[in-house]
Amino acid sequence: MGGITAALVTCPLEVIKTRLQAGQVRIASTTTFGTRLTSIFLDIWRGEGIRGLWRGLGPNLVGVAPSRAIHFSTYSGIKSFLRSQGMEESSSMHLLSAIGAGMTVHTLTSPLWLIKTRLQLQGRSSGSPYYNNSFDCIRKVWREEGVRGFYRGLVASYVGITESAMQFVLYEKFKHLMQVQKYKAIHGITEEKITKEQANTITLGTTEYLTVASLSKLIAAAATYPHEVVRTRMRDRRDAVKPKYHGFLQSLRLIAKEEGLAGLYGGMGVHLLRVVPNAAIMFLTYETILRVLTK
Repeated sequence: MGGITAALVTCPLEVIKTRLQAGQVRIASTTTFGTRLTSIFLDIWRGEGIRGLWRGLGPNLVGVAPSRAIHFSTYSGIKSFLRSQGMEESSSMHLLSAIGAGMTVHTLTSPLWLIKTRLQLQGRSSGSPYYNNSFDCIRKVWREEGVRGFYRGLVASYVGITESAMQFVLYEKFKHLMQVQKYKAIHGITEEKITKEQANTITLGTTEYLTVASLSKLIAAAATYPHEVVRTRMRDRRDAVKPKYHGFLQSLRLIAKEEGLAGLYGGMGVHLLRVVPNAAIMFLTYETILRVLTK
């Protein structure tokens, strides 16, 4: 329910981010972030009405709950399997679990996100809408591009698994560090080394979970952001009709050559504004449910 609510509330930011990534809108960098964001928001409102700000909401709502459920259940399942094989709790375990979960989610849900991107990029600058709705988009992609059309940008998504993997590893690391500090404070310990088992007896508070989750997402998303831009460019219908981006590395080099770092990081501010709070709420919910189920 939290994921659906977040998708509803943050959809305008998602539309703005996608258009910035595709290079459809450009605002002078001399203005402040808030001014640029407001300007794009009002431009879409005036040109396309309220519906323009919520383009792609349908596939987003359909995909958000299953994708998160698949991700967390697969992540937990792989961790449990690795433990059963004698692997100790470590960064390697978290990394392998996150990679497996990410590949599973992207493979299963890629068609939904392609549809969402196509609908969000239908703005005033792209002329009359080519797709009437999600179902019309599915029909036309199938007819014109076949099954492969639904998986455009999938390699970029796989590269983006590094973001998810980094996020989970950082989250577990930061959480452990905070648990250790809290354990030492409670027991009046200063120098003694704290074991993983001792640290795990500590339950963090809501603010602490939100802080750890926000920080891990912020670092991971900023470090790996260019894959988001490449994926959006490859999913754009304009690229399907007249291909310019033929693969992840070729696309990365081309964007860097033609647009520089500004092109590779277009829309990152809006992206962070949307995903960091979402990740914080998501991880807090995950920890709360996990605590209830393991009692």
